[in-house]
Amino acid sequence: MIWLLYYLVACWCIATLMAICFWKEFEAISESEPQVDSRKAIPVFVFTGPIWMPYILVGGVSCVREIAQSFLQIWQAHRFRQTFREYTFRPANFFQLPQEVRDWWDASTPKFFPMGFSLLGDFQLRDEPYQMNDRFYWHESGTMYCSACAFTLVEISDLTYDMTSWLEDGTNVITATAEGQSSWKMPNPLDDKLHMTLIPGATAEEVFARHCQEVTAIAEKYRLRVLAFAPEQHQALVIHNQRVFCGWLHRAGSVTAPPAPVLPEPCAKLGADQFLTVTAGVTA
Repeated sequence: MIWLLYYLVACWCIATLMAICFWKEFEAISESEPQVDSRKAIPVFVFTGPIWMPYILVGGVSCVREIAQSFLQIWQAHRFRQTFREYTFRPANFFQLPQEVRDWWDASTPKFFPMGFSLLGDFQLRDEPYQMNDRFYWHESGTMYCSACAFTLVEISDLTYDMTSWLEDGTNVITATAEGQSSWKMPNPLDDKLHMTLIPGATAEEVFARHCQEVTAIAEKYRLRVLAFAPEQHQALVIHNQRVFCGWLHRAGSVTAPPAPVLPEPCAKLGADQFLTVTAGVTA
């Protein structure tokens, strides 16, 4: 019986504190709803505290649990991203993806066809503790591919375009709409074999035009040819790109060391002028 008394007193005290904290809200309700008298509503609110308080407590515990689980997922993802793990390339189930990812892919795909791209497929590159699903497009020249990447953690999706080409010395040229991290020091093409351009918020067409400019500029600067590959080699190229990118992150102290990148045998090598020729029809 004494515990019941403690419970009632505790609930009434908490309800009284809540009424004091939300006094202005009660007054606002009284002004907007004349039939509601705050002088009567507040005592009723306090007196019925022992009835509705358990529901508040249960909801609060659930909320705290969800917040804790979200922080745990974010912490696990941070630890996970510090360890190199090669992409899995499992087929992605389109209908199990978040609606915003499906809508974005559906809206993006028609934009790539006039630029000379064809659809390669949808792949889940990572699963736990976060998902990374990519839709890949292959350019008809064989000199680049683009991924529409959806990074999903705690039901929040980061949607980016990533376009990649390769030079004959093994340098990856990447143009992406991702946001750069403040801790990043942009890579040096000579040392890191990586040239990266970030243009957040750009459209697919803008990414393609800028990417062609960057590939041409870096090829002419270092007098290198652009490599062309077959569509069947795209998975090997994605793995190569991942190793090059993570090798740069490893040298910056952000991730464990990846295996050495292995670039597959190209089908052709194009000079900068030839590269412009095979892309000029869709960059104008």
